[in-house]
Amino acid sequence: MWRIINNFVPTYANLQFRRLNVNNVCNFCLLSTETVEHIMRDCCFVGELFARQNVHFPSSSAALEWKDWVAVAFCSFNDQQKIVMMVTFWAVWYSRNKLIHEGISPSVSESLSFMRWSAPALNFVKCNFDSTFDVQCNESISGFLYRNSDGLIMAAGVVPHKNVADAFMAEALACLQAVLFAIELCFRRVVFEGESLAVVRRVSALSSDYFVTSPIVNDIRDAVKGLESAVFNFVHREGNNDAHVLAREGRGFRLPRFWIEEAPPCVTTAALDWEKLNAD
Repeated sequence: MWRIINNFVPTYANLQFRRLNVNNVCNFCLLSTETVEHIMRDCCFVGELFARQNVHFPSSSAALEWKDWVAVAFCSFNDQQKIVMMVTFWAVWYSRNKLIHEGISPSVSESLSFMRWSAPALNFVKCNFDSTFDVQCNESISGFLYRNSDGLIMAAGVVPHKNVADAFMAEALACLQAVLFAIELCFRRVVFEGESLAVVRRVSALSSDYFVTSPIVNDIRDAVKGLESAVFNFVHREGNNDAHVLAREGRGFRLPRFWIEEAPPCVTTAALDWEKLNAD
């Protein structure tokens, strides 16, 4: 936020100001110069993001300089709207870089999913997975939560692991457990979401995996063959909070624990918080 407020992000306009030879047109709309004001406020892409989240800026501040505009808008919001504003700025910059460096053009819906939990399509189940990792004991807890297109909890589970080398292995194990339990529950079409971008990328990659954790990644790839459809998405912590709460709750269990059509009370509360936010 500090870099955005002070215009210290490398927009095309700023790069051109520093005499770099770049095409300074916004990659989202292809209509205007990519300044910080444009990409974070005026572009139709970010405008749709804010509109879909029912966040509206005071019209009286439109003529202000960028830094003053951000201050006025931020101070006019409640706590939840402030969080949405900050995370949206971050998601826009992430989407912008993904478009420029990887050629992947994100939709508004994908960016919203990146920021917070969103329901899967009809006839799909969404599984959010996460882990906690104890670096001193080399132990981790896998947590995974399944919800349907109505946002209702279908199942949940926590599994402890020993001899875990690092946090990446902990996330990979959580992903594997999520896939295996989905197959055991006879779910056919599943969207798996986790907040480890490295795990999502390596599981989704077509090339061979030669890292230390490659056996786990290969096990995941083999396991999903038992599903009719399996999609792996990266999601920010805001959209993965239920699984995060579940993984922390799993510290209280010495053995694997599973729930059908329910979850621990703290996870249910987190899910209800999402439903309230979605309703608002």
